[in-house]
Amino acid sequence: MTRRGYCGGAGLARTGFELELVTDGGRAQLAESGHCRVVFAGLLQNRLELAATLGDSGARAQSEAELVAEGYRRDGDRFLEKLRGVFAIVLTDSWSDVAICTRDSWTVSDLHALV
Repeated sequence: MTRRGYCGGAGLARTGFELELVTDGGRAQLAESGHCRVVFAGLLQNRLELAATLGDSGARAQSEAELVAEGYRRDGDRFLEKLRGVFAIVLTDSWSDVAICTRDSWTVSDLHALV
């Protein structure tokens, strides 16, 4: 599996083939959309804007994790560049065999990877 990240708290643990986001008392969300699996901890400030760009699938998203999974499934890495807020994300893509770790640009949400 290729690992790339905009990765550095919350922590990431890989056990077998599973990825898990361990947070410091916060609650992580899990979502799957087709070939994409997302673990999300934090808050998106531009959630409504992102949902609007995804149309019906964005409107149906119940959580930030579902929104990120659907956006990545549709737009790939480009969608992650649109995220605004405080968050840490672990995303796996089974089609391209990639794991992506990313966090907010303000570095409010730490992300530590254990591989």
